[in-house]
Amino acid sequence: MYKIRRLREKWESRQRKRGLARAFADPTRDIVHLQFEAKAIGMFAQLSSCVRAADIAQQFGKRPVMRLVSENYVDPGEQADWFSAYFVNKAEADLPPDLAPTIMSNGGELPLEPIYESREEVKALFTRHFGIRPEIEEQVDAFAREHRLGAHTLSLHYRGTDKHREAPQQAMADVIQRVSRYIDTLQGVENIFVASDEASFIEAASDGIAGLPVVSMDDSVRSDEGTPVHLEGLKAGNRAMGYDAVRNAVMLSRGGWLCRTSSFLSAWSAVFNPDIKVAVFNTPYEETTWRLERVVLQDARRI
Repeated sequence: MYKIRRLREKWESRQRKRGLARAFADPTRDIVHLQFEAKAIGMFAQLSSCVRAADIAQQFGKRPVMRLVSENYVDPGEQADWFSAYFVNKAEADLPPDLAPTIMSNGGELPLEPIYESREEVKALFTRHFGIRPEIEEQVDAFAREHRLGAHTLSLHYRGTDKHREAPQQAMADVIQRVSRYIDTLQGVENIFVASDEASFIEAASDGIAGLPVVSMDDSVRSDEGTPVHLEGLKAGNRAMGYDAVRNAVMLSRGGWLCRTSSFLSAWSAVFNPDIKVAVFNTPYEETTWRLERVVLQDARRI
């Protein structure tokens, strides 16, 4: 039975690749319609695959329309595609009603990663084909005004829970000490915005860092026992959790400095604002250092 299943999986994979090739090469269409289905991959890792697809689409003279399907970012009873809840397909209005999406496993059938060289290039790809939903941008703007966050703010992202599988875990107290020393080398930092999936890190940071006030968003859920909350499957509250993630990523990008542990979320913050000065506490293991992270790391300061 195992052998038969493996043969069937290989056959299905070949069919998906053929379908993908046809989708990109179809001379009668100027749009490629793709649907990624992934249960075990986080939101911003999937967003990176969207940029990868956009890069290939451009090479074929096409515009991409993306569907991202995962139970991890929708509530029961909602449509399966979560991408449109948080992001915008700029070619959506021109999508032919008869063009069904080509389905794949989070872009696993795509060719190798694009060789973009800078955060500016990644942002240009994203903004040409996609966008953040306007209401999310407006919510972040309102939060920034209320708490006086901006270019004088140091953004701090601590990624905990299961991230140790991809990068060395960093002790919370050590991160706070290191960012305090880093702030001593800077001029003009007036406050700190903190985002984390770990409730205990938010609590530790809320007491203040380097004598500066600390602000964080009131997220709907955070881990309180080291278990990731964003890969638990279909359940109520997933949509709110997704909004939290996108709002935090955008707010992190609004600062003048970004201090971060390894994470696709804050790597995208560095893309949303290519001018932000990036400092890192750790780097991923070689086998889990994807192209986007390499680009962000190349001009980052190690602290």
